[in-house]
Formats: sequence, C-alpha cells, structure tokens
Amino acid sequence: FQKLLKDEKNTEYQDKIYYEMGIFQFKQKNYEESIKFLNESIQTSTQNIVQKSYSYLKIAEIYYYQFSDFENAALYYDS
Repeated sequence: FQKLLKDEKNTEYQDKIYYEMGIFQFKQKNYEESIKFLNESIQTSTQNIVQKSYSYLKIAEIYYYQFSDFENAALYYDS
C-alpha cells in the first residue's frame, strides 16, 4: 500500500488506497489503526463523495459494534 501511495500516478486514488488499508487493519482486528486509515481516506477524498461516505460508515460501524461507543458512532453515522 505504501508504494501505491508514493506513486504520483495514484494521487487521485489516495482515498481508496487509505480505505483499503483501513479495511485490511479491520480484518486484522486492529481497530484503532483501521479508524486512523479511514480518517485519512476522508481527509484525502476531495471529489469522491461516495468513497467518503463508505469511510464514514465503516468508522461508525467500528465504534458501534467493536467499542460500543454509541456517541462517536452517532457522529459518524450523521456524517
């Protein structure tokens, strides 16, 4: 993933790369790292609203199901 991020050809796909990194960390049960990468996806997503919404949804699901942190989950669900 790091090689993909460094490649200038993939600048417009950084949001998707960070999203996939977050999903990979989620599958490894590294939830804090997953949230970190998903937030990076949100920050780098400029025009891809659909990708941004997927990232928000996944973070909300992590807070809701993994941490039972309903307040933070609600914030991301609202986004």
